[in-house]
Amino acid sequence: MNSVSRRIGAVVAAALTALSVLLIAGSPASASNPGESGTWSPELTDGQVITSSDTIDEARDYHNGNLVEVWHSNSDNSIWIALNHGPAVQMPNAQTYAAPRIAYYNSHFYVFHTGVNGVIYTQQVVFYNSTTLVNPQPTFWTALPNNAVTRNNLSPSVIGFEEEHPTDAMISWGSANDDLQYTMYFNGRSWETPAGVPYVRSTTANTIAFNRHNDEITLTHRGSDGQAYISYQVWGHDEWTTPEQMPAYPVTGTPVVAWADNGEGTIAINGDGRTVFTHLDGQGHHDGAWYAENTSVPLGTNPQLESAGNSIILILTRRDTHGVYYKTITLFA
Repeated sequence: MNSVSRRIGAVVAAALTALSVLLIAGSPASASNPGESGTWSPELTDGQVITSSDTIDEARDYHNGNLVEVWHSNSDNSIWIALNHGPAVQMPNAQTYAAPRIAYYNSHFYVFHTGVNGVIYTQQVVFYNSTTLVNPQPTFWTALPNNAVTRNNLSPSVIGFEEEHPTDAMISWGSANDDLQYTMYFNGRSWETPAGVPYVRSTTANTIAFNRHNDEITLTHRGSDGQAYISYQVWGHDEWTTPEQMPAYPVTGTPVVAWADNGEGTIAINGDGRTVFTHLDGQGHHDGAWYAENTSVPLGTNPQLESAGNSIILILTRRDTHGVYYKTITLFA
């Protein structure tokens, strides 16, 4: 995705449409979302559309705007990385069946991936300037401590806490052996002891996100009943809320969430090969409906959401071409 200013420009250009159709008979409504664009833009590296067999992930240095994207190859189990849409670089000595993740914290970018053995590995990203990466080295991969192991086809989820808590981070993953879910906190110096997330049970991956407006961490997951749930934790506290169910609708894969700067959010899911989503207000309450993405682009895997100011950006991998595209999905007032 391009710079924040370009994203916000795309938001302003999007048509503002009233959100008025409610969930009927278990099917998502077809009404357009406030600020939802009807036009997709390709994710590019060195002028070429990124292709992948899974979702891509991205992180931005909030000091200078540098953007780093990582993704799973479309043809094998390798991992690729690009800085500011420049040339793609393969990360050596990394084989994975799942999408890699990236976060910015403690003044650096860090890539995470699940090895074919289920162990979660990480590597710091280094670059020369705004367009050139230092070639990643095989010996730079480090296994996370405390037996951070998941099923080898599941991705972890990782976040930094931006300007609010710049040295800190959190990672989450699903157990390799059962349906328990774990989080582990990085305190600026080291990874702390993992903690189980109470009342959360899932055999798929979960997703964590940071609501900077409310200083809250959120975790979304697909329950054993196939529905989407969200839990909340105030930053600096250990307690999670009891998971709240989203409007009833069967979920494929992992629900994802992103939070706008005003504290409102969007949850998106793969609903039988298409992107459907619902909204959360500043108190975390959903609006009682799912809405279908307005161009019906065939979804190949889980959707991905990113925030840009008061807008939410949807990133997806097409099921037909495996090309990666993005557009504005929500603009909050």
